[in-house]
Amino acid sequence: MIFKSFLHFFRKKLVFWLSLLAVVVCFSIGFFGGFNGIDNNLYDLLLKISPESEAADNILLIDIDDESLDAVGTWPWTRDIMADVLVTMKELGASDVTFDIEYLSPSQHGINPYTLAQVPSLLTESEHTVTTVMEQLAQAVADGQIEPKHFPEMNAGVTQDNIAPVFSSLHNALDNLSRDNDDYFGRTLQFFGNSWLTVNYMDVVSTTQEDIDYVKQRFMLDNVSDNENLIHKTNRNTFSLQPELTEGFSPAQDILMQRAAGAGFTNVVVDNDGIRRRIELLYQKDGLFLPQLVFAPLVNQLNVQYIERHKKSIVLKGVRLPGDSTWTDIEIPLDRDGYMLINWQHRIYDESFRHIPVISLLNLAATEDKILACLDWFYNECYLLSADGSWLSYYTDSSRLLEEYDFLSQQKQNLLSKCDGFDAQDKPLGGTILQDEYDKYFQGRRTFFENCSAFAQGTWMQEMESRLEELVQEGLPTGEVAAFHDAVMEVYEALKGNLELYTEEFAYLSQMMENAFCIVGNKSTGNTDMGTTPFAPRYPNVGTHANLYNTIIQQDFIYPVNWEVSFFVSAVFVLLFTWFTNNKKNTFRTIIGFFFIVMLPVISILLMYFKSIFLPISAAFILAFAGYAMDVIFRFTSAEHDKRFLKQAFSTYLSEDVVEDIVSNPEKLALGGTEKNMTALFSDIKGFSSISEKSTPQQLVSVLNDYLTSMSDTILEEKGTIDKYIGDAIVSFFGAPTDLEDHAFRACVAAVRMKQAETILNQRIFQNKTLPSSILTRIGINTGKMVVGNMGTDRKMNYTVMGNNVNIASRLEGVNKIYGTWIIASESTWNDANSDKNQGQLVARRLDKVRVMGIEQPIQLYNIIGFASELPNEELEAIDMFHRGLDLYLDRHFDTALKYFHMAMKANPFDTVSDVFIKRCQKYMEEPPAPSWNGVMTMMSK
Repeated sequence: MIFKSFLHFFRKKLVFWLSLLAVVVCFSIGFFGGFNGIDNNLYDLLLKISPESEAADNILLIDIDDESLDAVGTWPWTRDIMADVLVTMKELGASDVTFDIEYLSPSQHGINPYTLAQVPSLLTESEHTVTTVMEQLAQAVADGQIEPKHFPEMNAGVTQDNIAPVFSSLHNALDNLSRDNDDYFGRTLQFFGNSWLTVNYMDVVSTTQEDIDYVKQRFMLDNVSDNENLIHKTNRNTFSLQPELTEGFSPAQDILMQRAAGAGFTNVVVDNDGIRRRIELLYQKDGLFLPQLVFAPLVNQLNVQYIERHKKSIVLKGVRLPGDSTWTDIEIPLDRDGYMLINWQHRIYDESFRHIPVISLLNLAATEDKILACLDWFYNECYLLSADGSWLSYYTDSSRLLEEYDFLSQQKQNLLSKCDGFDAQDKPLGGTILQDEYDKYFQGRRTFFENCSAFAQGTWMQEMESRLEELVQEGLPTGEVAAFHDAVMEVYEALKGNLELYTEEFAYLSQMMENAFCIVGNKSTGNTDMGTTPFAPRYPNVGTHANLYNTIIQQDFIYPVNWEVSFFVSAVFVLLFTWFTNNKKNTFRTIIGFFFIVMLPVISILLMYFKSIFLPISAAFILAFAGYAMDVIFRFTSAEHDKRFLKQAFSTYLSEDVVEDIVSNPEKLALGGTEKNMTALFSDIKGFSSISEKSTPQQLVSVLNDYLTSMSDTILEEKGTIDKYIGDAIVSFFGAPTDLEDHAFRACVAAVRMKQAETILNQRIFQNKTLPSSILTRIGINTGKMVVGNMGTDRKMNYTVMGNNVNIASRLEGVNKIYGTWIIASESTWNDANSDKNQGQLVARRLDKVRVMGIEQPIQLYNIIGFASELPNEELEAIDMFHRGLDLYLDRHFDTALKYFHMAMKANPFDTVSDVFIKRCQKYMEEPPAPSWNGVMTMMSK
């Protein structure tokens, strides 16, 4: 007895025990990370529907793109290219530059353009010196100033004092013609100032301990508090995600690191699905801490005094935000593994932040070279003297500009010569470039280009043209003068065009670069440094650093919550729900369960949208859904017995649709009806009484059952509902209990198919000789408002239709007798059936407007013929002729109408309707109707 009581109690609380098991299973799956993938996808979705973080104005991405590669050549480039870019960026006003490029190995040497520019003048000087000395020495011998015995001694002295120094200068220039591009790039890094390079904490290349120690002493932070060793745990977790890689320490080349302002690690966390959502900010090595690539310059930019690592956050203490004179703290939220969630821009790479392709900076330098080439042409290639043999002003002006530029080039070399790097204590080895020196150099360059513009706008051109006119008058061939003038004008226009282009580009780039935090990286199509973000399947990884910087500088953080929080709430609800609602009504249990399931994602969405709080709910949602599903299944199985009983009880006297409707909605067993727009169909067998008299009861019952089955199946195939059978008559309707938008069309289709099924049935009757004559069915169809529902008493009811429009369908069935037709529908039925997508599928013949018994309002009749695709052309032509005749008939042109009705009869000899109207026309031709006649026919019988 006790066991039976326990068993009964267990069964009664079965859903609770199953829910408790589900709590244990779901928690176990979640504990081992089984729901991480779903939560990651949920995070992506929530991030997409949340407000986009505003992009910081100072972020500028310097792109090595396809256009840049097409212009410069395939990657990797020689490092003098990026060195020149750095010098240009400094002049344009950039604040910081971070390279997302790992310069781990030496590059090729190149040509020193400054030395190369000096070689032609040195060669010219050497040639002039040697020629002059030798001529003077030979003349002295010829004049007897030097005796032959003293010539060797004199020659040796001249060679040592005059010729050797010139060749020595030339040799020195040639020795310096080759340039160490790594050294040059390194010097420009120091020249720029706030330049930041990479460290890869994986074992990528072999690095000396000396180089590692240098990076540790100079670039790694010692002002970090991490009492629980949490940073190390995060680092270990990162390595576990990439077991194929080996931990190491691979900084950029030492010659570059010694001249950079700082460094950060490039390594990025990739989730199991390959998407980058989170990132670590600090890497611990030997008690010191290396910041992430852009976190390093950001810490420097914010002048962070101290960093604290807590379990769920990193706190930057003593921060001074750009444009703010007060000190504050920034707390960066972390997930359970110690990573910061990146608040990505909601766009592809090219539409996120501001961009400048490297080629734009290189083109600026190329335009500068074109300006110099024009000046050099005027100085070295353009020879035109005044009448007194002196140079025109263009020559002295271009000479002065070239000397000015040479001075600036030497000034640049002097500044770069100070960039010998820093020792491990961050002390400069070759001196410091003062701000005044930068200002003087860049101001000198601005002055140079202003002078160039003044030169291009000067009066020397008029001076030159005047001199050319003089030369023509002096007899110089006109052709030669014109050719010279054209060459001058070509270079002159090139100079002006390049100066205008340089000025415009410099102004634009200065605006873009002013105080910009620049990140240099490769985004070209063939680049392998690509990743996947929640917003882009292929995203250049350099953009990751921009999004990280933006998230912190804007303090627009995503605050992650552990999944256990939502799971605990869900577990409590499920257990309480399955324990206490066992005896509650189904509606109450459904509402409560559904409400909680819906509220979980709603709460998660609201938290993310308004508070940037990410609440993982996959484990909680699956648990809640499982508990709710088990409750629904339990209730379903309990109610299934009742449903089977209802079906068995009612299926013997109700249609299947009605039974299903009652089973699904038991409340419909109550008395009452609903007004709906539906279509009623009445059918009746012509002369069934006479057929009955000539047949045995057995024959009649057999054929009638066969007939009713065939007709009813046809109606049901079109989703009609059988109301009742009245002897051989069938009462049906379309549009209830199941709503049908095309109920009128379906009723007409059912009527046509009923006549086709009737033909097949008559073939069997003829073959089996079961009846003395064929069965012919008349059908009436009407569409309109009807009342449908359970009619009767509490003890006896019937699901049926009622109303005036139902009666009209019954009357229309009888109207077929007058025209000899088989299917008549009202105008409302035809208009609905022949509309929208069904228009033109059926063919109908317009008949009279009639006033049937009991219905005062005239009804336009339509004779449904069949499907347009199934009717022969002769019958379609007959219908067209009939309609022409009918229009004439209604206009009282009976003689002309008679001709068309005869033509319709000729096209279709079996057309009984045309015969009816032929007789009417003949009658009205003999006895015209009254002037008030409008064609409406009144039916005096049913």
